[in-house]
Amino acid sequence: MRAIGLCALASALVAGWLAGYACGQRGGEVAAEVALAAPRPSEPAPVAAARPVSARPAAPGPAPRPAPAQGAPAPAAGADDGSREALRAALRAGYLDGLEDEDPAVRADAAEWVGLDVETFPILADLLQSDPSPSVRRAAAEALAAAMNSPEQEEALDLLLAALHDPQPQVVLAALDSLEFVGDSAIIPQLGFLAEHADPEVRDEVRDTIGWLRD
Repeated sequence: MRAIGLCALASALVAGWLAGYACGQRGGEVAAEVALAAPRPSEPAPVAAARPVSARPAAPGPAPRPAPAQGAPAPAAGADDGSREALRAALRAGYLDGLEDEDPAVRADAAEWVGLDVETFPILADLLQSDPSPSVRRAAAEALAAAMNSPEQEEALDLLLAALHDPQPQVVLAALDSLEFVGDSAIIPQLGFLAEHADPEVRDEVRDTIGWLRD
């Protein structure tokens, strides 16, 4: 009986060892399979070298002004003043010629820019009274505003009051604008008839002019 028990015990031990061996071997194979199936850690991507940024070239500065030549004569004193006076004289001569130009646009521009003095006053007065172009008469009326507080004020005042009867509203408006510089409310009664003018802009302007003269 004891021999049979020992044999049974040995058989059991051998069977256990074989089973353990088989399990160990399978376990190793499974571990190997798991290890092979596991994803390999990815290698870090190579970092591209930073591209050097070239500095933007600065804008070229102004070229140095050349030094005056040795021995060059210095500009005469008062040369600039003489050039300005010559330019003014040339412009004035051009404007005076323009006052008699055949083109009404040229005459109107000349009347606006020529300035008012003893030479131009009679020309502007004639333009205001008799020029066939409304734009020229308007420009002359505007120019006569400079005659206020001058020796020609009385004559200019009469001309502007007469221009209030001009058939063209633009001339009447320019005359009203110039009369605002008179500074004498005594002329207000001579403006009242314009309150019934056909042009609404003239009616508005005469109210403004009367307001200025009263103040």
